[in-house]
Amino acid sequence: MRPLWLPLLLVVLAPGIPHADEALSADGVMRKTDERVRKLRDYECLVDTDCRLGSKSEASSFHLWFRNPGMMRAKVLKGRDKGADVVVKDGKIRGPTSGLLKFVTADLKPTDKRIRNLRGVCITHLQWENFYETFRERASRPGAKMTLQSRPGSPYEVALTYPEGSHSMREVFLIDPKEWVLLEGVMWEDGAQVSSVHFRDFRFDIGAEEKFFKL
Repeated sequence: MRPLWLPLLLVVLAPGIPHADEALSADGVMRKTDERVRKLRDYECLVDTDCRLGSKSEASSFHLWFRNPGMMRAKVLKGRDKGADVVVKDGKIRGPTSGLLKFVTADLKPTDKRIRNLRGVCITHLQWENFYETFRERASRPGAKMTLQSRPGSPYEVALTYPEGSHSMREVFLIDPKEWVLLEGVMWEDGAQVSSVHFRDFRFDIGAEEKFFKL
């Protein structure tokens, strides 16, 4: 089985906050999404992703489901391993095995290449608590900078620049100012775009049972 992958980034939701709230900062926008998503029971969405490393690239679409605390299910709709499912529950990851046992599920380690993208990002990073922790770590690095752009009728635009070894990284996140949904995330390395994610077709409070997050 070839590796399942997803770039970093997750969907978040919160009640509308006026776009004119000048007290909000870049960190404030991201922190509010973190605080709010932890209070949600469950939600789902579709996501289109793109990832590049050197001359290689991948593009896929996924159906994602989430239930708090810490449960996630991902189904590959288009691209590598189409039709495969991976679930995260109680800190454990389960997915299909490779070869003739493709449809047999097993526990997978976070280091398993089958659940990492071209850039080494694990599928578990889609869980908001994991993503936000990484965001805060990068934002706290020496030389890191955050900015927030807010224009009437447009999404909040949070930009983060930070060093990654010898590379200069930039990430931009677009968050809907009314529904507090993460619409898009794009990453650049040394000025070249290396990954992107676009979220759509959201549904909240879907009544997903805990048994749905088992394989």
